[in-house]
Amino acid sequence: MAIKLQRQGPMECWPTTVCMLTGHDWPTLRREVEKGYGGPYGIVRSGPRRTEMKNFIIRKTNADPRLLSTAWAHGVTIKRGRAPRMKIPVRGRGMLLIVKRVRMKDTDLIAHVVAYENGLVYDPERLTPMDETAFNETYRGWRVETRIPLVAR
Repeated sequence: MAIKLQRQGPMECWPTTVCMLTGHDWPTLRREVEKGYGGPYGIVRSGPRRTEMKNFIIRKTNADPRLLSTAWAHGVTIKRGRAPRMKIPVRGRGMLLIVKRVRMKDTDLIAHVVAYENGLVYDPERLTPMDETAFNETYRGWRVETRIPLVAR
């Protein structure tokens, strides 16, 4: 099954990417999440409710539980220096957690989650898939923190 690009709402890159990788429709699942958890995915930022919500999404989509490791960027330490070129595997599919150092009031990094398949990146913030060159141009200065390759189910 080829990945179908889906668009995320605010702070919804992780569940949208899970849905892209599992063939589920994020807008449909979003409605279930909002009904069951009393609001949009992006509103519940941390704590037990957020953990419950993420586990619910994994169960509903029958996703590989390893994808939960990309749902949080806590404890990430970004190395200093120039960010290396982000490599996209030419075969296979999976999820990437990418991070960038920033100086903001509440954090020193930002994170984003995307899917990849056979050399293309499916970014829920973009309208079309990107090849490795376009991905590196779009996310200049970012680093791959976690790569989770998946096998076909």
